[in-house]
Amino acid sequence: MKYKGSIFLLILLLGVFACSAVYAQGPDIAVFLDDIEVAFPDQRPVIDENSRTLVPIRFIVQEMRGYVTWDDGRIQIQKPGIDISIFVGESRAVVNGREVTLDTCPVVINERTMVPLRFISERLGAEVNWDGKRRRVYINTRFAPDKSLLPEPRKREHVKDVKMEIQGNSVTLEIKFQDNVRFNEEWLNPKNWYIAAEINGQMGALGFDYYDGIEIYGDREKNAVKISNLKLPSPTRSRQVVSYHAYLKGPFVAQSDYVYIEPDPKAEIISVESITVIKKNETHEDIILKFSGNPGHFVTSQTVTMIRKINNFRDTLFNHTNYRTDWDGSNLTLKFSNVDRPRPTEEKQEVVYIVWYRDMPPVMSRPYTVPAK
Repeated sequence: MKYKGSIFLLILLLGVFACSAVYAQGPDIAVFLDDIEVAFPDQRPVIDENSRTLVPIRFIVQEMRGYVTWDDGRIQIQKPGIDISIFVGESRAVVNGREVTLDTCPVVINERTMVPLRFISERLGAEVNWDGKRRRVYINTRFAPDKSLLPEPRKREHVKDVKMEIQGNSVTLEIKFQDNVRFNEEWLNPKNWYIAAEINGQMGALGFDYYDGIEIYGDREKNAVKISNLKLPSPTRSRQVVSYHAYLKGPFVAQSDYVYIEPDPKAEIISVESITVIKKNETHEDIILKFSGNPGHFVTSQTVTMIRKINNFRDTLFNHTNYRTDWDGSNLTLKFSNVDRPRPTEEKQEVVYIVWYRDMPPVMSRPYTVPAK
C-alpha cells in the first residue's frame, strides 16, 4: 500500500529501523491461495531474520475478501466478524479488541507495507502450509478452522443468552432476552425470523422453504423464544464448523455457538459440474454454474468462490458478490447476472473463470478472448 506525505514517511521509516531489515536471500517466494498463485506486481514476498514470510498487505488481504485501511500509523484489516489492527515497526497486534504479541514486526519495503503472512492468514480463518524446498506458501480457505481462531459468537445488547440443542440433524435455538425487554408477540411468527448458517467462516442462507417446518415456542417466564426444526448441513468428505445467525424482521439478533460436523467418507460428492459464460452485450455477461449432486439451499454467492483470470493473472477488480444471483434448485444451477465483462485494452486478453463450491476442487470455464482495441 503506497502512502504520501512526510509524516507518514517518518512513521514508516521509524518502523523500519525499529525492526531489523535483514532478509534471507534465495529464489522468489510464491504464494498460492486455494491453488491459484497470487500476483505481486512490484514487491515480492520476503523472509525476514526471524524466518517469517512477509507479504504486501493489500494484495493478500484483498484476495481473502478483506479490507485494509490506514489510520495515523495503524493498519486495520477487517472482514465480517474479524477486526485486526497492526502497527508498522511494532511486535503487537489487536485482534477483535484483544492485544496479542507477534513474533516479528510489520515493515515497509519499497513503499509497500509488509506483514507476517501466517499471522494475518490464520486470523482471517485460513490454513497456511510452507514448502521450504520449493519456497512456496499454500493458503487454504476451504477448511474447517479451529474454533479458537473464529470470532466470539455475537449477540445484541438486548439478548441475554443463546443456547443450541441438536438432535439428529435437527437444531433448536433458544434466544433469551434481557429482563428489561418486554415479551413481544411478533417473536412467535416464523415469517418474522430469518436464519443463516455460517459454514467454515462463510455465510449460506438456509432459504425460505425451511420456514414451512420451523416451529416457534415462546416462554414468557424466561422471556425467551425457541426456534426449532432448523437443519444441520449434510456431512461432506471434509470437516465443517457451523454456527447459526438469527435475524428478526431484518436486524441481526444473535449468533449460536460453533459446532463441528465430522466428515463422512461416503458422503455424496457435490461440486460444480460446468461453467457457462453467456455474453449479453459488450459490457456484461452471465455466468451459469451447473452442479452435480444435490447441494440444496446451501448454494449462494457466499458458499461459492469464483475468481476471474485474465492472461493468467488474477483479476483483483472482479468481485462476483456484487451481482445478482439466482439459485434454480430444480435444474441445480446458480446464475450470476450482469457480471461486468472485461473491457478491451491494448493487448488481446484471454479470460477464464475458476469456481469452488465449499471444499471441492476448482473447476475452470472454457477460455474466451477479448480482442485488442
